[in-house]
Amino acid sequence: SAELIGARDNFLNMVTALVNGGAVTGGLTNEQIANALVNQAKNDGLSDNEIIFISSDTNTILPLFESMYAVFTSTYPEAFLDYPLGFVIKDLNIIEITVGYASPIKELSGTFFEDIIFGINLKYMFGETIYKRLSIAELNYAQKSGYNPIKSDNRQITDAIGVDIGMLIDKKDELNTKFAFSATNINTPKFKPPPSAVSDNVKYELPPSAKIGIAFWPTESITLAMDIDLIRKPTFIYNYYTQMLSAGAEFVVLDKIPDYNITLRCGLRKNLASPSDNILYSIGLGTTFLSVTVDLALAYSPVGAPYNQVPEYISKYFKSINLGYVPENWEFAFGLSFKWREKSY
Repeated sequence: SAELIGARDNFLNMVTALVNGGAVTGGLTNEQIANALVNQAKNDGLSDNEIIFISSDTNTILPLFESMYAVFTSTYPEAFLDYPLGFVIKDLNIIEITVGYASPIKELSGTFFEDIIFGINLKYMFGETIYKRLSIAELNYAQKSGYNPIKSDNRQITDAIGVDIGMLIDKKDELNTKFAFSATNINTPKFKPPPSAVSDNVKYELPPSAKIGIAFWPTESITLAMDIDLIRKPTFIYNYYTQMLSAGAEFVVLDKIPDYNITLRCGLRKNLASPSDNILYSIGLGTTFLSVTVDLALAYSPVGAPYNQVPEYISKYFKSINLGYVPENWEFAFGLSFKWREKSY
């Protein structure tokens, strides 16, 4: 009908605006995408009036798409359309409970290698996998009506066991330096996908990774450290990988009280696998009493995502953008650990 042709033209204007902003269309023309949007809306069961209403309200639809584009892609426009007619929501949210053990090898005592300490972590990881193919028409309808498209078959409670190993070469007494190597998730933990992901053969697993690091003490109260990932790791974002280089410093500001100290930290991180990524900056505070350590940290990025413009039913499944009271350029972390050891070597 003439009205649907008008709706198609409205969609065409929206697609053109996104393409001009850097979105990749996978070889399709803007007209093909606009026609497909109308067809997809019909397939999703929307009436002609609903399609016309959605397409005509550009004051709502265009900011929505722009904010979604900013959140999911940042500087990676190739991730915008994981399939031609919409978005793929894919995420893994987990909590880890870790038990670790480390010890020197007694047989190396008295040799140059006596300062080498080997360790292992066993991690119980539990949480939820998310998977939803969300058409553009469905996204718009949900935004306007409050309809939540994330259903039970898009979610799956799951758990897995992970294994980490590590090695520390402690030459602090001789060289004021320690060297370290770690390999995480060496067993490639696998998580059960939601029912909706099975037909698409989508897998949820944590690939193994490895890194090396060095720490140097110019004075007893100052530590300088750096580490680098040895393996480029895939992520849930299409064609996006990470390989982090991290550097930082720690300053002991209070250690006069027995079995108690306070430390301040600062650092930066750079993703070597994506040169266009911004450097992440961080600050932190740590305190240790007896064998209990509490750590607080804030990370800052020059580029932020407007999480408050994203529909709640989407943002609540992404811990990286559902920050609540934390400003959009910041991320907060809290850590609590307990250590026990007998140092007889």
